Amino acid sequence: MPLSQDTHILIVEDSLTQAVQLQFLLEKNGFKVTCAHNGRQGLESARREKPAVIISDIVMPEMDGYELCSNIKADDALKDVPVILLTSLSNPEEVINALACSADSFVTKPYEEKFLLSRIRHILVNQEMRRETTSENGICIFFAGKSHFITSDLTQIVDLLVSTYENAVERNEELMRMQLQLKKANENLHALYQQNELLLYHAGEGIIGLDAKGVITYANPAAEKILASMEKELVGCHIKRFMCHEDIPALTWEESPVYNVLRNCGQHRDEDATFRRFNNEKFPVEYTCATVHGGNCAGTGGVMLLQDISKRKAMERRLRELAHHDPLTGLANRRVYQEFLDMELDRSMRHSLQMAVLFMDLDNFKQINDTKGHDVGDLLLKSVADRVRKCVRKEDLVARLGGDEFAIVLVEIENPENAALVAQKILEKLAVPHQLAGHELSTTFSIGIAVYPLSGNTVEDIGKAADIAMYHAKEDGKNNYKFFEPEMQRLALDRMRLEKDLRSSLQNEELTIHYQPQVEISSGRIVRLQALVRWHHPTMGLVSPGIFIPIAEKCGLIGPLGEWTLRTACNTNTMWHRRFGPSFAMIVAVKVSMKQLRNKNLWEAIDTILTTTGLAPNQLEIELTESAVMNDPESTVTLLNKIHHLGVRIAIDDFGTGYSSLKYLQRLPIDKLEIDLSFVANIGRSVHDETIIKAIISLAHNMDLLVTAKGVETAEQYSFLKEHRCDLMQGHYFMKPLPADEITEVLLRQAEERR
Repeated sequence: MPLSQDTHILIVEDSLTQAVQLQFLLEKNGFKVTCAHNGRQGLESARREKPAVIISDIVMPEMDGYELCSNIKADDALKDVPVILLTSLSNPEEVINALACSADSFVTKPYEEKFLLSRIRHILVNQEMRRETTSENGICIFFAGKSHFITSDLTQIVDLLVSTYENAVERNEELMRMQLQLKKANENLHALYQQNELLLYHAGEGIIGLDAKGVITYANPAAEKILASMEKELVGCHIKRFMCHEDIPALTWEESPVYNVLRNCGQHRDEDATFRRFNNEKFPVEYTCATVHGGNCAGTGGVMLLQDISKRKAMERRLRELAHHDPLTGLANRRVYQEFLDMELDRSMRHSLQMAVLFMDLDNFKQINDTKGHDVGDLLLKSVADRVRKCVRKEDLVARLGGDEFAIVLVEIENPENAALVAQKILEKLAVPHQLAGHELSTTFSIGIAVYPLSGNTVEDIGKAADIAMYHAKEDGKNNYKFFEPEMQRLALDRMRLEKDLRSSLQNEELTIHYQPQVEISSGRIVRLQALVRWHHPTMGLVSPGIFIPIAEKCGLIGPLGEWTLRTACNTNTMWHRRFGPSFAMIVAVKVSMKQLRNKNLWEAIDTILTTTGLAPNQLEIELTESAVMNDPESTVTLLNKIHHLGVRIAIDDFGTGYSSLKYLQRLPIDKLEIDLSFVANIGRSVHDETIIKAIISLAHNMDLLVTAKGVETAEQYSFLKEHRCDLMQGHYFMKPLPADEITEVLLRQAEERR
């Protein structure tokens, strides 16, 4: 039977919000709706308007839904109006009461639109049928554990049962959805459980589960290994079986920190505890115990994470047993630095941590050591070490690698900027002068920084990276820090290749010597030739001595290179003497490096070369820098006396740039002082430098020494030096360095001019 578009429905609901929602729903579906806010108003409205259907709440003031329904069914004019009660159907008595008052159907709260409309249409379509089949006879039913006599007709009872069934279907569908969600949640929980089991199984730390009494309920393989047991032996054991309290032997379980954690919640960490294995062997551990849940967690048990620190303790004991401190500064020595770096690098790899290594070299320390003496130099090193130590944390390591080289290992840094802050702090600390033994000394650091894992993942790679970065910090003006960059590695590789090529340069005859004349001012003749080594690289061409000489000194090639230069220069001068005859009195000057000077057998090598080449000793002059002589003045005086006794001449090169002691200067067996070209370059520009030149010339002449000025480039320089009686001059003003064959032609022209 089709429904009329103006079918009238009366809503009786004391909740305004629910009444409005229901009214909106019904009107949206074409029904005419009237609302009453309690049972009494609803009865009056029904008598006045006689609606097609009444939908009523049960619990209402003045008159509830059951009383309203009874009044409707007792009214001859309204008894055929269907009444639908809004109910939760949570109590069987509601069903009985609804049947007792002859309610036609139920709508459950909260209701769904489709079920509500289905009930209303079903009630309206069967309204006439119910009138025709109404029975005045009652029926006795047994429901909810009791016997009830119902006077409602069978159609009403069936409708009530249908509505109850529809609600049951709805609830069943909801239960099925919940069951599917529960199944999915269980699957996710099982996957998470398996994942956690996998993590626990492969964890590097021992993990032990404890109940509220301290009994072990779980132990992962790491815990089994640490306690030398199998899981079946650990589970069920009390944790106190494995705990020792070496500091308080009489400590009971109830007094232990683990008991306190399990009883009162929270956590406890012990970084230096002692446990015992199943065989009663004691060993050091670091552990953390915490309850499983926060808040009121007493009785829920806890978890313990433990790590065997036997190796760390053994390392600490070994470090204490070894001579692991630098005796001068009290810092760690190179050996401890290497072991500590290796240990911390391994830990950083396992725990995905960052760390940094700083290589630091004191700038110009040698100059201070040479001029102020080793005692003052040692005091400076100790002062520097104290300042550096205060710039790092207690867990970091500061080491003295030797001489004026230091290193720092910064562990567990958050980012590279942490290392930069430490480096900057060190530079600032060193900026304050040191007051030592009556001296005010200033020094700076060149610092190279390598960060793991950015700069490498081995001890060797990180050390090389820090060293390379430090080299670039020195190249960039000193007193600063540099992070390692890949470009630095390339440059370092270039230097390594250059070093390799330099090692083979002697065998490949790539080295040659150029000679630059030293002119005697009084006669205008060339009386000395300085030997200057040159390297013709097969692919790079002419390599500057300023590049390969430092490489030779650093890699240990300066000895063979210096000996080759000395031998070649002596051979060439011997050849010149044979060619030009007895009247030829040319002296060849060869520079000797500081490392060559440290060789106590240098005089024997010179003697051998003179013997094998046949050059007269007085036709050879060795040049020593002022700083090389003052590096170890006592030993130098002894060595130079031996060389001088051979008849070889000795000159102090670059005089005025170092810090010579007049006490040692007068003891040195020298023949000549050579004015550094930096002073000569400032002639006409610096009165200060001109004064120094005049003082050097005066000093040399007063000591019966000759004076050579190097780097003479201009007529003004020449005139000034000549005016102040400089004996010899060398520089491009006279002639640039030339190969032996070209110098031979120059000497030949000079010999012809004398005839």
